[in-house]
Amino acid sequence: MNTQIMQAIAGLYGLIVMGGGLSAASKSKISLYAGVGTGLFAIAGALVMAKNPKLGLVLILIGAIAPLPRMLPGFIKTQTIWPAGVVSLCAIAVIISAVLTFTQLKTQP
Repeated sequence: MNTQIMQAIAGLYGLIVMGGGLSAASKSKISLYAGVGTGLFAIAGALVMAKNPKLGLVLILIGAIAPLPRMLPGFIKTQTIWPAGVVSLCAIAVIISAVLTFTQLKTQP
């Protein structure tokens, strides 16, 4: 996968996760901090990828893996689409995209 495409995916994912945190802010300050924090990791990773693709991918993966232990079981249990379902599915897609991008970086001369 092209690194520019990965940057766009990670940036969009970061905004989605931040939106999830902001939408839950009235119910839970922890959700606000977790959503904004993991979203910032993904966005920072997208920005860092321009200079250091491997470090950028690590930051993106941190931002994608971090919410899964809370969101995926919540989605499975409640079948709630927003935010648990959207964040879980997007995180899984970002993880797969990041792994594909990393494998392509390793094969390039």
